[in-house]
Amino acid sequence: MHSAYRDVTLEDLLAHRSGLVGAMMALENWNGNLWRSTKSKADLRIEIAAEALALPPEAPPGIDFHYSNAGYIIAGVMAKRSTK
Repeated sequence: MHSAYRDVTLEDLLAHRSGLVGAMMALENWNGNLWRSTKSKADLRIEIAAEALALPPEAPPGIDFHYSNAGYIIAGVMAKRSTK
């Protein structure tokens, strides 16, 4: 995980203030591989979250609005892990 995301909250993720990648097509796991994958949805979410979190922020985390569906994917991973 890129160190800039350490203080990003769930609220930041859901309010598009995390700074995460805006164009999901920029992610290897999203662009082409997602639709052909035979992996479980849970495994795909983890891979997409890991890839998005490894990239540097596109906007200052916690400050600027920067639309990103990656925040919802990461929130889903968080929810799944918290219910185990």
